[in-house]
Amino acid sequence: MTMEAFIAYKFFGMLLVFFAVVGSTIVGKQKNVDIETFGYNLGLPESEVKALANIYEEASTPSDVLRLACQTAKLCLGQAQVNLSPLNQTLVDENWSETCFAEPYCIILPTNSSGVSAAIRIFGHLEVKFAIRSGGHSPVPSWSSIGNRGILLDLQKLNSVTLSNDGTFASVGPGARWGEVYETLGAETALVVGTRIPDVGVGGSLLGGGYFYFSDQFGLAADNVKNFEVALANGTIVEANNSSNVDLFWALKGGGPNFGIVTRYDLYTVPIYEIWGQLSVYSTGQAAEILAAFDEWQENGSSDDKGGVALSIALDSVVVALIYSEPQDSPPSAFSAFNSLQPIAIPVPATNMPFVSILEILGSSTPAIPGR
Repeated sequence: MTMEAFIAYKFFGMLLVFFAVVGSTIVGKQKNVDIETFGYNLGLPESEVKALANIYEEASTPSDVLRLACQTAKLCLGQAQVNLSPLNQTLVDENWSETCFAEPYCIILPTNSSGVSAAIRIFGHLEVKFAIRSGGHSPVPSWSSIGNRGILLDLQKLNSVTLSNDGTFASVGPGARWGEVYETLGAETALVVGTRIPDVGVGGSLLGGGYFYFSDQFGLAADNVKNFEVALANGTIVEANNSSNVDLFWALKGGGPNFGIVTRYDLYTVPIYEIWGQLSVYSTGQAAEILAAFDEWQENGSSDDKGGVALSIALDSVVVALIYSEPQDSPPSAFSAFNSLQPIAIPVPATNMPFVSILEILGSSTPAIPGR
């Protein structure tokens, strides 16, 4: 790793916190900004650079600088990748939690790593606030949303999912949702370790760890990353893996969005396609018995790392999904703690099935309305 790259990623966390959370100290415009040179460095033609320079000369408030940043992004990336006022409300309200609903000044939706790099350079050069969104599933305000004093960098168009020729890894964009990943790879009888909920975005969950149905057997989602493609604070695109940028590779596995914006994840596939599963529904009056069985499973049955239990307690019912990472002729003994329970319904009787099938069933039980 070059010293320039090392410094860039080491200080990206400080840059991200400063701009995305605290914000810049702009009062009007920055006097030391050479907007013309910057425009040429972005590859813009002279006519567009002159137009941006005129906007800059007239800028007198932070909103004017945000307008300049959004206009620069529009010229650099194209109109389809920058949503200007009036904003698309579907994009604005994409976040899962209503606590994170906020309307930014504009929304940038890059389609590749070069677009992400350009956006980072624009944010840094003009010193504007920004937030980054992959799937928007965090309930923490400002983590994946921002108000009209900043810009939202939405990664949803970086959503490609491709399997390597030898089937040993899949390349996944940060804007993909895990349900899309499992479905796409399932068509090729492949699977990667991700998260349990299909609507969760790839980017944030992987950088935070990522707990899977079979994490006891294969580790967290972050443990199964082969390579990261990362845009650093200075806009440089680098690869981080076991042999290149090793410190960055280590930091990204659970370090969150503090070291760069990941534009592609290469994930090892795991040797699972067909699994054993059963889905049962119980009354809320049985909740205490179910929790006792769950506790017993954790104490004893969970030592079999191929088994997993998904437990959901709602106001009107309790759902228990038993999942085993290999086909079985009979219920695995690991789940014996649940044998004495009498469900009121068994939507999915004990059976062997492709992993994506049980995921679709479990995903349908996840509320579609925003969380609080």
